[in-house]
Parts: sequence; C-alpha cells; structure tokens
Amino acid sequence: ASILDISASHSLQLPTYTVVEATGLANVATGQVIYVSNGASGSPCLAVYSGGWKQVAIGNTITT
Repeated sequence: ASILDISASHSLQLPTYTVVEATGLANVATGQVIYVSNGASGSPCLAVYSGGWKQVAIGNTITT
C-alpha cells in the first residue's frame, strides 16, 4: 500500500467516463475516484467507488 506523491505536478487529470461507462467498469475497488461527465443530473461531477459509484458534488467556483 504505497502513496502516490504528485506534489511536483501542477494538477491531476482523472479518467473521464459517462454514467453508462462508469457503471460498466470492471475491476473496481473501494476508494477509486473518477470524473463523470454527466453524473450529476447531466452535469459533471467526481465519483468515488463504495459498493457502487457515489457522486461527489462539485460546488461553487473557488474564490479568495
């Protein structure tokens, strides 16, 4: 169980799936994270696998 250190990178690009593609993925494990292009009633969201893909809502634009 290793930790992936991406601190030297400026961002992280997650794999992108539709809801249909995500539900058809094989070999998934608890804790996996994906970007779903239409997972929040047609809008994009993040999803984490926990016995099924669970939506992680994307909130407001970041501000200072």
